[in-house]
Parts: sequence; C-alpha cells; structure tokens
Amino acid sequence: MRVELERDRSLCTVLRRLAVAWESPVVSFLVRMGASSRPPQLHALRRACRAFGAELAGVVWEQIDRQQFAALRSWLNDHHAPGTGNSTLSAVRGVLLECVRGGTLSRDAYERIIDVKPIRGSRELRGRAVPTNELEALFVAARKIRGPIGLRHAAMLGVMYGGGLRRAEVCRLELDEYTVELVEVDDAKVESGTLRTIGKGNVERMVPLPAGATAAIGAWLRARGLVPGPLFCHVRKLTVNPLRRLDPASVYRSLEVIQARAKVKRLSPHDLRRTFCSDLLDAGADLRTVQELMGHADPITTARYDKRGERSRRRAVQLIKVPA
Repeated sequence: MRVELERDRSLCTVLRRLAVAWESPVVSFLVRMGASSRPPQLHALRRACRAFGAELAGVVWEQIDRQQFAALRSWLNDHHAPGTGNSTLSAVRGVLLECVRGGTLSRDAYERIIDVKPIRGSRELRGRAVPTNELEALFVAARKIRGPIGLRHAAMLGVMYGGGLRRAEVCRLELDEYTVELVEVDDAKVESGTLRTIGKGNVERMVPLPAGATAAIGAWLRARGLVPGPLFCHVRKLTVNPLRRLDPASVYRSLEVIQARAKVKRLSPHDLRRTFCSDLLDAGADLRTVQELMGHADPITTARYDKRGERSRRRAVQLIKVPA
C-alpha cells in the first residue's frame, strides 16, 4: 500500500505535512482511488475534519458515531452546496469502511452510523463555455510565446479543448501512449492523433483528437524530442527536460499566463473541458458519444456540462420587450 501511494509524490508531500500516519484508514481509502480522484477526496476529508473541529491526523475515525455523522450532514447542509456535501459524506463513509476492513469497526456499527439521508438539492455547475473568439485569442497568444514553452502551451490547449481532458489527465499522458494516423475528413486525408488516458475511477479511454490539436502536438514534439517520458514536461527558458512531469498546478499556471496575454476573461482548465462538451453537442454530436469522450459514467453528468442552455435562455429573454 505504501509503495502504491509513494508513486503519487504530491499527495505524499501533503500527507506528511498533515502528519497522517501510513497506518491511518485515510491512507487505505486514498490508495483505492485513482490518482486523479485522490486530491478531491483528500480535500473532502479535510472539509469534514473542519466540521469535527480537528486536524486530519487527529480524528479517530473508528470512534465516530451516528450522532457525529448526522451532525456533519447538518453542518454541510448549512455551509456547502448539496453536491459538495454529499461528496464529503461519501468520502467519510469510505474511510469508515476501511475501518471495517481493518477490523477496528464492526459492520453493524458502520451501517448504523451511515444510516443518514443524503442532502437534497442541486446547484448549477460553476465555470463557463469559452466563446470562439476567446479560444482563437488563447491559441494566438500561446504561439506568440517564443521557444518550446509556447509550443507546449499551444499543445496543452489543443488537448484540453480538442480532447476534453482534465488537467490531471494531461499531466499523466505518456509520449508512447500517443499515436497518429491518417483519417478521411470531407474527402481529404488528415492526421488525427489519439491519446490513451486513465481518468476518474481508474477507467481507461482512448481520446481521438482533431487535426488542429494533432498539429499543435506535432510542433511541440519537434521541440521536445522523442525521449520516452511524459508527453508534457518542464521547460526552463529554452531547455526542455523530457523526464520531468508537469503537475496540475503547473497546467493551471500555464493557462493563467496565456489568458493574461490573450486579454480574455478569467477561465480555468476545466472551462475548456466544458467548452469541448458544449461545442460538440452544438455541432450535432449525440449525447452518448460525448459522454464516452468525456469519460463520464453517467450521461446526466455530461448533460450538466452542456453550457448551451445559458446562451439559449439569454436569446429567449430578448424576445420580451421591456419598455425603456
């Protein structure tokens, strides 16, 4: 278990800083998660600890009772959106289940503790769909940055918008898991890349890329070289380090740099994923296909990413003529 978690260096650093023991059920719970799921699950557990009034390392999980769990639900209902509250309750259930597996909590006690109704309600997903003119400005700004770092920025934009990848998935991409083939589009042969990625729930999917994203990756690889390692690696000034992997925070900072140069409204890497979904549905792709490309287990999740409704509602209200 420890060997498995030590591969995730950033998470290990956080756990050491929080003084969480390797024997803790929190560690057992996180090991069972996919790498991209671990940070949000850890964040959810730390949120629960704030409600308990203790640090993560100070909670004796096997001593939590139903009254405390119900109080946690009440606190989450008062302070957070329903989805955030329910995901936090789910994370705590997962840690308690690890206590059952470890023999420190009985199955009957576990069932009594978690016998609490979920928090009802929903909220609109945060974020926005990025309009075409802003997307174009982002790509232009990235390509204007001199040297390999500008090529890397453009390629990452291509992957996040053209493939709908999460930033954690972008970081985990490997060079040898990227392939290119010729496909026929509108009676013409074009190069189309394909990425193999492991998403949430440790689910593998193959992500085909449009020609523009494939071209951007090709330009980046000519600067990066073909040394085996992460597809997207660190660049310092004009020097590429093909063995040093980017972390999700680096992807976020890269987008902040491009956004500032492009002078567009603030956006996050996940907004590019939302835009990928909305633009595909707008172009006539069916919901099932978009769900598979997004790596969602449930089509309802994919539908919630669709930001076309905002534009439709805004156009609709313009039909009402309010006297000036």
